[in-house]
Amino acid sequence: MAQVSGWIETENGAEVFDFEGRDMRAIAKAMIEVFGEDAGETDMEATNEDGDDVTERLCSSIYKLQDIRKSYNNNEGLV
Repeated sequence: MAQVSGWIETENGAEVFDFEGRDMRAIAKAMIEVFGEDAGETDMEATNEDGDDVTERLCSSIYKLQDIRKSYNNNEGLV
């Protein structure tokens, strides 16, 4: 299990988060569900359970999931 906590800038100001999931992809998916378009598009800092900065890894996972959803929504690559 992975655990990530930190803060994200939303329309309501900085919001603290704490997510636990199977891996970084699961945490990124949960963040998109909770924060919507703000996930990956605003200021954010994230650390793992060891205190290591994982902001870049988390943003990368968020961007990949958002790209997949955009492609699916635009019917790109679907036959």
